[in-house]
Amino acid sequence: GLGSSGSSGGGGALGGTGMGGSGEAGEAGGVGGAAAPAGKVLLSAEKGNGLVIEGALARGGGRLGYHLTFKNQGAAPLHQFAVQFNKNGMGITNAAPLQLGSLPAGGALSTVLPLAHNSEKVNAGGPPLVLQVAVKSSGGIVYFQDAVPMHLALTEAGRIEGSEYPARWQQIPATNQAVAPLPGCPTDAAAAEARLAAHNVHVLHRKPLANGRGTALYCSCRTEDSVTLLAEVQVTAGGARCAVRCDKAPYAQLLVTALQTVLAE
Repeated sequence: GLGSSGSSGGGGALGGTGMGGSGEAGEAGGVGGAAAPAGKVLLSAEKGNGLVIEGALARGGGRLGYHLTFKNQGAAPLHQFAVQFNKNGMGITNAAPLQLGSLPAGGALSTVLPLAHNSEKVNAGGPPLVLQVAVKSSGGIVYFQDAVPMHLALTEAGRIEGSEYPARWQQIPATNQAVAPLPGCPTDAAAAEARLAAHNVHVLHRKPLANGRGTALYCSCRTEDSVTLLAEVQVTAGGARCAVRCDKAPYAQLLVTALQTVLAE
């Protein structure tokens, strides 16, 4: 294994010395306002009866948004667009109506649909990050499915007080812990911290590992549905690894995947 289930120091899940409660808080970091990635085809012309939908999820301005492009490859114009999201585990849905004008044959229109958590859209037993979307227009109703990468589901308001970390870590059962290597992570702790901050993983405290082997970063983050996760990231010359705990056990593994993604960028 990569370590014990946590030391009495309140954070040494990876066999470190644990986080002291009196350490200084880390820098605030960025707000994850990255430009929208290139869109992928969410709905083909074949399945959309001539309507093509391309899209990409991105954070910007403190919120999650769907950057969508609608292309009409049919013979007739399309209008009266509306969108509806099925319930999902994290309760992510549109935060405003779909604003799209008339789409002529051969034309294309783009928009950004704001997304947010809505408690009425939670399906407690469903996959947290799977989106099932219905789009209605004068041409009928079409459906597509997509998934939210966990690192985009982390909000800007995920910082807890550094002094809270040790007790909160110990309060979460060790069975709710996920431990994994972080291939591709920078060997420089400051570079790793910058990547975390850019994706709303807030570093509360940093501490040298024993024998000068590297640095432990103690982090917190919060999902769109207001679930707080705690993470210890150990950065060493020989590689990096993490331990994550969350009251919602499935979210711990989702954050591990997110950390592996953002630290290998």
